[in-house]
Amino acid sequence: MEPVNAAIIYYSATGTVHPLAQAAAGGADKAGAHVRLRKVAELPPPEAINARPTWGQHLQDTADIAEVSLDDLAWADVVLFGAPTCFGNVPSCAERLAGASVPLVPVGPSVRAMVTGTTPPSAVDLHWRAAKLVAGQSGTVAAAAEGRDALMAGGVMQAGMR
Repeated sequence: MEPVNAAIIYYSATGTVHPLAQAAAGGADKAGAHVRLRKVAELPPPEAINARPTWGQHLQDTADIAEVSLDDLAWADVVLFGAPTCFGNVPSCAERLAGASVPLVPVGPSVRAMVTGTTPPSAVDLHWRAAKLVAGQSGTVAAAAEGRDALMAGGVMQAGMR
């Protein structure tokens, strides 16, 4: 049987998603796949990137990782996308995927709605809510992935688990 071609494509401004993408690439490689680890190109101007030291540093640290191209998508038998959220919303790279007819499926309730209100939740309540969000993801993610060639996972929970 021919090895699978796996494209691991991610966006990570300050480095949160980068180690997750590396782990996915390592696992695919260990399983015998041909792997391409690719990052999504940065759109903001250099002065915006350099205004946040962690952003500029991460960009330097990952300069050796190629940016994704359409050729990578055509080459791949399977594609894994990863991206963080931006203030509770999908990042612009995910919005570009939606513009290319890749559907975005929310998983669970809005985190903003869960943590705002007249009385802020307690630390114990936040922990319970986070556990509930994580527990509820498997069914929704499995249903969203059914019949699809790609699934992009992104959200505030990886930042909370960091």
